[in-house]
Amino acid sequence: MHKKTHLAIMLLMASCTLSAQITYTWTGILNSDWSNGVNWLSLSPGTTPGPMDDVVIAGTGVPVQPVLTSDVSVRNVSITAGASLDLRGFTIQISELLNMTTGLGLLPARSSINAGFIETGRITTNNARLNAIELTLLGAFAGNSTINGQSVIDGPCTFTNSKTNNTTLVLASTLSSSVVCNDLVIFNRDLANIHFGTRGTVTFNDEIALNMLNTGTANFASQGNVTFNNNLYLNSSVGGTVTFGSLGGASTMTAGAAILTGSGYSGGGTIDFINFNQLSSAPNGFFEPNTFNAMDCFFGGEWALDVLNLTLTNSSFEGLNDFIFRNGNVSSCTFNFNGGVPSGSTTFTKAGATAVNWGGNNTFHSDFNFVRNGNGMVNLASAGGNIYRGVATFINNNAPNSLNPLSGAGIKSQFFSDISTLGSAFPVSFGPGIMEIRGNSARSFVGNPLQNHTITNLELNMTGLGNLTIGIPIQISGYAMFTYGVLNSSIAAPLVFLDNATLAIVPSNDSYVDGPVGKIGDDAFIFPVGNGGFFAPIAISAPAIITDSYAAQYFHQDPSSFGGDNLLSGGDHISNAEYWALGASGGSSSVNVTLSWAGRSGGVTDLSELVLAQWDGADWVDAGTGGTAGSTSAGLISTSSALSLGAPSYFTLGSLTSLSNPLPIELLSFSARLQENKMVALNWATATEHNNAFFEIERSKDGIHYTAIGQISGAGDSYKTLYYQFIDASPLEGTSYYRLRQVDTDDSFSYSAIVAIEVKSKIPKMEIFPNPVSETLHVQWEGPSPELSLFNSAGQEIETTFSREEGQATCRVNSLIPGFYWLRIASNEGVNMQRIVVK
Repeated sequence: MHKKTHLAIMLLMASCTLSAQITYTWTGILNSDWSNGVNWLSLSPGTTPGPMDDVVIAGTGVPVQPVLTSDVSVRNVSITAGASLDLRGFTIQISELLNMTTGLGLLPARSSINAGFIETGRITTNNARLNAIELTLLGAFAGNSTINGQSVIDGPCTFTNSKTNNTTLVLASTLSSSVVCNDLVIFNRDLANIHFGTRGTVTFNDEIALNMLNTGTANFASQGNVTFNNNLYLNSSVGGTVTFGSLGGASTMTAGAAILTGSGYSGGGTIDFINFNQLSSAPNGFFEPNTFNAMDCFFGGEWALDVLNLTLTNSSFEGLNDFIFRNGNVSSCTFNFNGGVPSGSTTFTKAGATAVNWGGNNTFHSDFNFVRNGNGMVNLASAGGNIYRGVATFINNNAPNSLNPLSGAGIKSQFFSDISTLGSAFPVSFGPGIMEIRGNSARSFVGNPLQNHTITNLELNMTGLGNLTIGIPIQISGYAMFTYGVLNSSIAAPLVFLDNATLAIVPSNDSYVDGPVGKIGDDAFIFPVGNGGFFAPIAISAPAIITDSYAAQYFHQDPSSFGGDNLLSGGDHISNAEYWALGASGGSSSVNVTLSWAGRSGGVTDLSELVLAQWDGADWVDAGTGGTAGSTSAGLISTSSALSLGAPSYFTLGSLTSLSNPLPIELLSFSARLQENKMVALNWATATEHNNAFFEIERSKDGIHYTAIGQISGAGDSYKTLYYQFIDASPLEGTSYYRLRQVDTDDSFSYSAIVAIEVKSKIPKMEIFPNPVSETLHVQWEGPSPELSLFNSAGQEIETTFSREEGQATCRVNSLIPGFYWLRIASNEGVNMQRIVVK
């Protein structure tokens, strides 16, 4: 590399000369040789400029432009419109100012300097061209250096700001400036600052590297605009501050470009992004500054950071992000939603002992992981709730219950996918906020089953097929609200209500707990249990001791499945539709027990004959019925006195006589069979019937939500075996679920067991439009013509006419009542049903 001298040597040389200051003007009348005195016009003819002299290089009327043949030293250099200086790899030392100016009207005849080394106290350019140079700003010459106007930087260039008086190198300091860098350019922030796009615009068409050689500031787009069409490299081992958009400016990074580091970025300092828009999905580099801030930004490329302070505000992050931090705040940010499609994941790892309080209001569209390794309380939703659309994983590796994803009291965070604490060394308390479970699919809540995780307030507000299975014990300390969706628990992973915890609303058949529910404390409590599509509460009176604990579970099935003979001591029969398990898992208080009945129970006709039956280990006995409330359609029955419950006891409804409370009919069998004509035959038989009005046949695609597809009258009262059959002429494609709804003459009803059958169907490729439809339905297909028919939502065929042509058919629907209908498509390969909406 060419050896450079320092400005101190330049000044020493200047002090040794006895000649006065002279201005030299380039004429080029002989040739391009700078060192030939004939080419210069001055007060000292035949000589060349020295360290104390000023140089003017003009372009107008000059036959050739100067070329260096050795290193030179001067005081000032002015290069005007159309003029150039070719350094040819040598060094020009300019003790005060290098000025390069071209008027706008003279473009593109820019003044230029090419291919060599420049050491100067200051540089100012306006509409100039810098090509393949290494520029070093030295000395104490006052005033900022500026590259302004329509200036162009070509060829690999290096700019080093080592000004001893800390004056700044600025690119585009005026509103009208537009500086373009077409090749690799390196900026070294040494003893003084460097600013890019202070008020105007700067465009980097090739890679740019910023090296922080000393602490201080480098500022991009403080009020102007900076565009990166290639990679930006940030390098530092000493810290310093790099800012983007500090005073309202904006930076844009186009497709394919990333924010990288070549030699690394560590040693402290700050990287501060404001109004930065990275349109590329290229991954960014790994950075270790002291502080990383991002506000009002979009990063299409992923980040990897290890910082002391992390603050992310109102910004979007795509890709696979990994943030390690000790302190900071994340608020109103969006993660992993590239082009409207969830992608990548985001991991935050908290180290250090500082407490962390996030503002919240963040949305994580893909998987989210939070790992708490250091001390200090962690709160993730102090001012607003977060939305987790991907899997949300919370790992607490230091001190129990110090990780609070739901930190703000009364603030709701929403979860649309699985929740996990797997790998957590200590329980997660979640915090005083609200956990709302949303979405329309099955998901899980998993973790270490030996850890009890506490949720203050839990709301199930799911849709469609939404349900939540918990694989760890969950404790509710505030309230639980069951609006829609089933929570599945187990003996190893129950849902437990702590002392004073409550139900915010009474659950329904749409939402309950299928599995064990625990209760600790001295509160009277309704257990929100259910099974098989039914909410079936069981309740206890208030225990006497605050530490007492009870657990309950409901089973919508024949209680004889665990050994009962269904004979009631002192009575006639019990229900073969349902039973409850209730036991004390801790404490010795006795409690009154209350059971419920509804249509699921199979037929309550006489409340005076109804009893609360308990399994005593060998037989069903009256547990001491104390009274009923409600009607034959739905109601409650309680024990007359408190019962002492140890190990789980089993309870169900019973009747004193055979003439009352038939509960379910005695169903011998219920089966489904696929016939050769692709229809489904449903067959069942009853041993006895009492007040049996009719059977309603229901069908489901998912085993949860059922629709009635037909009805067959019952026998009323019967004591002999009767056989029934129903043909589903339009079965659904794939697996379908069927059940019987048996309805008594008083409108009470019960359900049979569920049977499933698979209908494999191949139909011609077709299009059905418009849908919704108001006038004419169009059907188009490829291949053999199918049979088409239309059914209403009750499964009844509608009299309609399909007008056919080759490969298509139309049907007028304007006379139909608006609502849902089914289009049956039958071919030699099978049957398919398509839902149609008539508006």
